[in-house]
Amino acid sequence: MACSAWLDGFLTIDNFACSGQSAGTSTYIGWSDPSTNVYFSGDISEIPIYNRALQTAERQSIEQYLKPKWNLPFSYQG
Repeated sequence: MACSAWLDGFLTIDNFACSGQSAGTSTYIGWSDPSTNVYFSGDISEIPIYNRALQTAERQSIEQYLKPKWNLPFSYQG
């Protein structure tokens, strides 16, 4: 399975390999790399997670909902 990541309305990681979590494994948000112990320095207000890839219009709709809710300063990428 391939995954993508978006940050502030911009595609930051595209088509990287990912797989579902299994029992006994952990998911970390805001952790750069387990071998470096580098952590994200900032606020994470909300993380929507979906079990499928969203269409562009769906993603933009969610971004439009989140932008005023959290007073996000970004513009959207198509």
